[in-house]
Amino acid sequence: MDLKFNNKYSRKFLLFCAVWAGLWVCFSYCFLQNFLFMYPEIFSARLRFDLCVLALGAIFVAFSKDSLSTICGYFLWFYGALGGLICAKSLSYLHKAVRASSDMDGVMNCAGANKFLNFDLNKISLFKSYNSCAFDIPTPPANFEISGMRANLISAYNDGWYLFVSSKSLSLPTLWFIVFGFFAFVCVLGVVLGFIRRRG
Repeated sequence: MDLKFNNKYSRKFLLFCAVWAGLWVCFSYCFLQNFLFMYPEIFSARLRFDLCVLALGAIFVAFSKDSLSTICGYFLWFYGALGGLICAKSLSYLHKAVRASSDMDGVMNCAGANKFLNFDLNKISLFKSYNSCAFDIPTPPANFEISGMRANLISAYNDGWYLFVSSKSLSLPTLWFIVFGFFAFVCVLGVVLGFIRRRG
């Protein structure tokens, strides 16, 4: 079973999907967390893990030489895409709850065990979750000097992260839903095309 949009470019497209998933991880960890001080709670941290699983699945499919490795690749890809969609939906509820509450400490379900099978993902810095519900609001450390573009961006996102700040449209949960929706669509389409190709 192969993902065959085009015989010549299918592997390149799969590798593009893997790299693109990796870039979203960098966006979340390097830009949102380390540059803008938006610390992830359980769902945001899990999103990064789902992106990594998804990327690994795309690589498996791209270099698969037999049906078993292809099926394993698609399973990892779908597992990551579905997990990401579920987390994005949870983030959407959290996003609304944070803005409906004057006391963000009163918003529940921001913390919890972040595990894969029996492994605690909090042991890995990339997947570590924090107990803050304000996942898309910058919270710089006390007495930390901020200047230049960093200060301007933190000021712009004081009410939350939006792709279009001036109109406050396309929130972070919505963006994640679009990203994982694309990956899920490509995965399902790949499986369908694979079955059609086999039957042909």
